[in-house]
Amino acid sequence: MNTRNLFTLVALINLLFGPGLIFAVESMANLYLTDPGWVNPGATLLAQGWGIMLLAEGAACLVLRNEGLSTGSRALLVLLAVSNAGWLVLHTLAILNKVETPMAWLQVAMGIVVGGWAALLLRQPARRVA
Repeated sequence: MNTRNLFTLVALINLLFGPGLIFAVESMANLYLTDPGWVNPGATLLAQGWGIMLLAEGAACLVLRNEGLSTGSRALLVLLAVSNAGWLVLHTLAILNKVETPMAWLQVAMGIVVGGWAALLLRQPARRVA
């Protein structure tokens, strides 16, 4: 349970979902939305923007995966912990309000694993250079 393994896992997940959100919005909507008809040009733009953000986050994870607990990797751990906590709440509410299909429980599970793992790694003391 170290930053290298977490960042590698996050990079793989993000590099899988990012292009799907950029290039196949309708297919992703069919998987996750209870009414794929809700996809309009604005929703498509937001999905594509989120896909680009996932690719950038995945690239950051690949760059920082060998850094240990540096300042940059700790900042990325904070980003992962906070963003996954937010996505956890958002997806849970969307499922309970019948906006997303039960398939989105996988997103909730990934949010628990990644966000919890990042939070646990943040509890480790920072190594200081004298």
